[in-house]
Amino acid sequence: MRTRKVSISIDSHDLVVLRRIAKAEHGGNLSALFASGVAPLLERERTKKERAERRRELLAWLGPPPTKEESEAIAAVIEGRATKKQQATYDRLETTETRTRKIA
Repeated sequence: MRTRKVSISIDSHDLVVLRRIAKAEHGGNLSALFASGVAPLLERERTKKERAERRRELLAWLGPPPTKEESEAIAAVIEGRATKKQQATYDRLETTETRTRKIA
């Protein structure tokens, strides 16, 4: 891991407390104390990116949403009122592994 030196301004009373904590928990290393404090924020950001990637993967796996015609066919079949054309549309959807329509 490559580190970079930064400068921050902090209240002098807070610095006394932080130095005390750094001494107790990190052998006096203020950088290590700040790194440990920032770690949960970095984890949260990493988790957001991972969730977004999983969401993209799921949407890719699901494929594009059904068209209006396909949605109507699905509803008609579920409700038991499908016409032959709607049943054929539904059957086609059921047997198609991956729909390659473009998302409108």
